Amino acid sequence: MRTFINLRPTVVLPDVIASFKLMKSLNPEVVIAGHGEPTSTTIFDEYEGFYNLLIKRVGEMAAQGKSLDEIKKELKLPEYTHWQGQDRLSVNIDAAWKVVKK
Repeated sequence: MRTFINLRPTVVLPDVIASFKLMKSLNPEVVIAGHGEPTSTTIFDEYEGFYNLLIKRVGEMAAQGKSLDEIKKELKLPEYTHWQGQDRLSVNIDAAWKVVKK
């Protein structure tokens, strides 16, 4: 099961996505993430997909004039309700907000 990453305020999501692509390009046989069971490179695809979707949805809401606080209250990600660490979604939204508000 995947977990929302607890991002620090200095994290830049495009850099995170680039790091997933770099790690996947190394073609490891096994990936040991910070949490959970050993897995494959599909973990990079899953997190890249999540962050791209998050940036897209936050960007759409920001374009509608929503504030960061409104987005945090209203954003729905039904595709990821099964992920653990739902309380960390807020810091992930903060990181996506920084991308779309550049």
